[in-house]
Amino acid sequence: MPQTVQRRFGFGDSRQNVWYCEKDAEGKFGAIERRNIASTFQIRDFYTVVESDALSDKVEKEFYGSLDDYWGKFLSEIEGIFSSGRVAEVVGEPLAVLRDAVFHFIKRTPEFVSDFADDLSIGRELINIVVDAMRTEGVQSNEIDGYEAKYSAPHKVKALGRSIRVKSALASSDRVSAALEGFSVRWAVVSSKHSLVLSSLYVYRIGNGGSNGLDNPSFEIWVPISPKRVLILLRDEVGRIPLTSEIDREKVREINLYASRQAQALASHSKELLQSLTGLEISER
Repeated sequence: MPQTVQRRFGFGDSRQNVWYCEKDAEGKFGAIERRNIASTFQIRDFYTVVESDALSDKVEKEFYGSLDDYWGKFLSEIEGIFSSGRVAEVVGEPLAVLRDAVFHFIKRTPEFVSDFADDLSIGRELINIVVDAMRTEGVQSNEIDGYEAKYSAPHKVKALGRSIRVKSALASSDRVSAALEGFSVRWAVVSSKHSLVLSSLYVYRIGNGGSNGLDNPSFEIWVPISPKRVLILLRDEVGRIPLTSEIDREKVREINLYASRQAQALASHSKELLQSLTGLEISER
């Protein structure tokens, strides 16, 4: 989760702190803690890849670093527009870039990855494919044994699988890009005193009674960009939906409860809000 996003849900003069909780291996939230945003929404080596038989953080630094930089500038620009009393419109090439960025945020999350095989399984599958191909091609047994010995340690198999998973997530999809071309930007503003939480899921896929996939004509993508404002991508070819609409207390609660069920971690400027969603005690660590 980019710190530029977390800061908008934080508290204090610099907004460097949030109230934070995350789930354990059994899917239960741990204690709610006051945390600096430099220590939240993290999974060690989640984007680390294998390059020339060595571990590399190039994807995190180069690709996701650029994505985070773009997102921070985009959010600042949007805030400036709304602060001046105008309504932000995103069209043309900026809209195409935005849609692509949002889709990468969807694929970036641990929740998206958990829908597929884990890194260790991916690595083992690849090794089995390579070994079968080597045998089919008549490669000498000592070479096959050497290859298998290279990946005898589970951590090396996992690193190989993780590298495949990370690199595949970076690939673009012509089918997805074509489907997203029909989506335009709308904004929702919280009309009550209530607030949206920030979750590790970050991007919410809304089916509106149907599937939460692109083939559903009513499918929408919701991205909370602050506790009070949501960016929405939806289909509206005839322009019937206003650029800005309000969401009430019930809708905010619905979104927050969905996040608490589906996400691995939650953050907010309000400790009481997290407590109401999780029923947990608060730690002053």
